[in-house]
Amino acid sequence: EDLNVMIPAKGYVIYVSHANALFRNSSLDFNAFVDTFQEASEFWNQKNIPFKVFFQANPENAEIARRRLTKAIG
Repeated sequence: EDLNVMIPAKGYVIYVSHANALFRNSSLDFNAFVDTFQEASEFWNQKNIPFKVFFQANPENAEIARRRLTKAIG
């Protein structure tokens, strides 16, 4: 909710560039990172405010990124 106080908007987009390091981190760190954004997304969804997160990684890490995100999201 702090985001709305600092930057009031009709929706939010988080763009994580150079995400390769995230995909190489331990599963616990990565899962905690994803869980935080999932909780934020659910919070804003309840208020009917869009909240999206995009990850940018090198093409050679695309498959690793897809697997890690799929596993973390469940």
